Amino acid sequence: MFLDAINGNRELNRIINNTSDYPSFCKMFWHWFDAFILIKYLHFGRDNFYPDIPVLEAVNQMKGNQFSSEREALKYFREVDIIS
Repeated sequence: MFLDAINGNRELNRIINNTSDYPSFCKMFWHWFDAFILIKYLHFGRDNFYPDIPVLEAVNQMKGNQFSSEREALKYFREVDIIS
């Protein structure tokens, strides 16, 4: 659905037809699928599949209601990011 909305199938076919191996395909794909298209994808998902809910509610759905504030959740994710 998303690819149809942005003519992505045409772009994927162009990439496939102009690459001879998987690494080249990946390079061209990620060059095309940039931050702008990522934002379009996120908005498409929100508008068509996922409700627009507060960040704390979303994080608690993902992590099992373990945070009482956005600040607490942010601190947790920053710590996880440092460890990884």
